[in-house]
Parts: sequence; structure tokens; C-alpha cells
Amino acid sequence: MRLRNRVACIVLTGGFVAAAAGAASGVVTASTPTTTIAPTTTSAAPTGVSERAIRDAKVGWSRFVADNYATPTAILDPCPLLAVDAANAGVTGLGLTATDLPYGVSLVRDATGVGIISIVCGADLAKGATPAGATLFAVEVTILDGQAVFPQYVVRVGGTNTPIERAAPELGGDMFGRCRNEPAFCAASWHSDGLVVTVKLDGPRTADSEAQVRQLLPTIVPQVVANLAAVTPAS
Repeated sequence: MRLRNRVACIVLTGGFVAAAAGAASGVVTASTPTTTIAPTTTSAAPTGVSERAIRDAKVGWSRFVADNYATPTAILDPCPLLAVDAANAGVTGLGLTATDLPYGVSLVRDATGVGIISIVCGADLAKGATPAGATLFAVEVTILDGQAVFPQYVVRVGGTNTPIERAAPELGGDMFGRCRNEPAFCAASWHSDGLVVTVKLDGPRTADSEAQVRQLLPTIVPQVVANLAAVTPAS
């Protein structure tokens, strides 16, 4: 019950930006031919995942955690982060072979900061991949608001001396990417306003492994944020 109250009390905020444009008009004589020029429109440069989207994803995350905290490793609900087909498409899109191990969902409690909870979906990275030479994939999402800060999370997942960088413009926020040996996996994380999305790959290690896991973020993050925002309260 304490955890339910805790996740239910997260205060979320969002905002919006509105723009307006005016029109110009002129007067011509009847004998003067006129030419109408259509207004030119330009697309704004990508400014990252919106505050509204992050807020909605946090609400969905909180709902899922509250509904399943009593059975964290025996969750019957489907993964709220990413469908298995989308996960496998991300792996095969990198030229890798996706594992055929079961794709599960669980809640994981971690000691980062004063303690955080992550929703984790994917294969069990502690198991050997099948078929031989395949790559295991996992995605996890946590909220750091009031419990930890991103640098603490980076040390926990990426290890010490892991640099934090600005994420790609289409995502905004911060990120890191790194391959580890103990435990053996490659991870890339995106963070904005307390919301963290992390993807992990465990397969044959090459010189491209870190670049490959980083490459997943611009594809996976928007899907995960949208999927969490669509989580509805349990009936």
C-alpha cells in the first residue's frame, strides 16, 4: 500500500507553446493585374520529446507499477513499453539476429539513490541466447523524480567514468552509451525530466556494438513514451 501511495503521488507538470501569425493585405486598382503568392511554410526543427508526452508517459508508468507491484515477477499484463515484434525489429534492423528466448515483463527494485523501480521488458540477459550467436534485447523505464539523479543512474548502469552527452535533437535531453564486461552487455539510456528509457543488448561483441545500441535510442524511445502514455487504469 505504501508503494501504491508513493507512485500515485508523483506530481507531473507539462506545458504548451502556442504561436500566432498575422496576415497582410493591399489595395490595387481595377486595371492593375494582380498575382497571388501562396504563403511559404517551413517545418520547425525537432526540439525533442515534448513535456506533455513525458508527463503522460510518467502517468502510464505509475499506473502500471501501482497495478502490479504486489507480483513484480509474475505479471500477467502485457509489456507496456514495447511489443516483442517491435523489439525484434530493432535488433534485426541492426543486422543482428534476435533471440527466441521468452519476452517477459517484470518490476525491478534497484538501490540507485534512495531506491528506484524499473519496468523491464525483454529477454533474461542472464541466460544464454538461442539460437547460437543471437542477441538478447531488453528495455527498461524508470522515474528518478525525488529518488535519484541521472548521474547516479549512469554509474549504476554504465559504470564509473561513463560520460553523459546531449541526446540527438529529435529526442532532446541527455544520454549515454557504453558496453560493459562485468556484467556483459551494451546499454544506451535517454533521460529527460526524470524519465529514463534504457535499452540493453547482449550478444556477440564487435567494434560496432556500442554504436549499435546507441542507434536504437531514436527509434525505441518515441515508441516507449507513446506506449506508456496509452496505459489506462486497471478496470
